[in-house]
Formats: sequence, C-alpha cells, structure tokens
Amino acid sequence: EAFKSSFNSRWIDVPRVSYHGAPGAFSALAAKALLPDCEPVACDTLELVTASVTQWRSDLAIVPIQNTLEGTLHELQDQLVSCGLHIVGEVNIPVIHCLVALPGVNRGDIKRVLSHPVALAQCSTLLKDLGVVREAVFDTAFSAKRIKDEMLMDCAGIASKEAAEHFGLEVLSEDVHDKERGVNVQRYLLLAREPCEYDSASTYKTSLVFTLGEGSGQLFKALSVFALREMNITKIESR
Repeated sequence: EAFKSSFNSRWIDVPRVSYHGAPGAFSALAAKALLPDCEPVACDTLELVTASVTQWRSDLAIVPIQNTLEGTLHELQDQLVSCGLHIVGEVNIPVIHCLVALPGVNRGDIKRVLSHPVALAQCSTLLKDLGVVREAVFDTAFSAKRIKDEMLMDCAGIASKEAAEHFGLEVLSEDVHDKERGVNVQRYLLLAREPCEYDSASTYKTSLVFTLGEGSGQLFKALSVFALREMNITKIESR
C-alpha cells in the first residue's frame, strides 16, 4: 500500500504498464495484481517492453524474473542490466495453465497445441497423453489469440483462463502443469524510469549487479561489506 500511494502521487491514477505478450498474458495479470487500476500495454518483444518506458509511451514495465519450476530467467536478468530502468516493486502470482480451444472443439479433435516453449515443457504429461504436435509461439496468451484469429478448429492452446475469456475460447482443462514438479509461481518486477522515493516507514529490498577483479578472495571481500554491516542477503547468483 505504501508503494501504491507513493506511485499515484508521483505519476497518475491510471498508470500505463507495458508487458510482453497479448491480453490475458500472465505478465498482464501480474500488473493487475500489483496495480489493479493500471492500463496494461501489450508489447511483442521484451526489448519493446522496456523501450516503451524509456521512450515515454508507458509509465512502467513489468517483467518476469524467476519461476519456481524454471529458476531465474537469465534473459530477463541480463536485460535489466542494460535497459537503464529501476526496480520499484515486485509481485508473485500463481501460474495456472489451462488447455483452451474454440467453442465446440473437444479434446479428441485436437491435433496441435500452441503455447510458449516453457509452458509446453511444463505441461508435457498432458501433451503426451493427448498425442499432439507441440508448436511454440512467443507467448501463452498469443496462442489463444492466434487460435481465435485463424479459427483453428484442430488446435488448442495453453494459456490463462483470462486469455481464454478475452478471446472467446473455452477452457477444456484447468491447472494442467506437471504437478510432480511442484507449485508453479512466477515472480515479476515492476520497472520505472526513476527509483522510488525512500520512505522510512517501508521495508525495501535492494538488487545489485557488480563485477569483480581477478585474484583470490574477491567474492569474499565483496560479501564481507554486507556481513560487517549485518545486512542480510536473500540470494546471490554468478553469471
């Protein structure tokens, strides 16, 4: 709540938030979970998501950074370093994959299933049982859009329930990821042109990217800066 009130006072009541994908994408759902009154702005590529903010076409960007099944999304992590934006918020949402198709299509009619490559991999048990051809597209929600736009009666998509509703598709099966792999939760970061204003009443998480020189003990020396000041580190990654 402290972040939301700070954001609204600095910007506008209905911020435009760019995200990667089509309406109903999990990134759009994450934006609404964090800022319910925002206006999601769909972008075709990750580069356009951050460029939309730096070029003032949107106020904020939201990007996935970590998944409980897949780990850190390194492509996004690398882009954070180069895009010049600041992390001003985060949110975790459950990723509930659904098998979606045009009205009247039954499971036995399906010959192909479209979705993002990661979603296809996370639902491999279902797809094996269906005996279908897997076709990768750039976003889960885009699979629903393509099925609707091209009226693909022999295809299904793996997307969110919200994407199915937006594009007029039916949900044939809900929550279809491989359960033996665990709970599917994704962490998203909210990015802005300027860092958020410091408020002593709020709790903050800080992310740092740094390089080390050659020689022994360099990582130990870097981490000792935090230890000597009794600062807790929740995660460290080497790239």
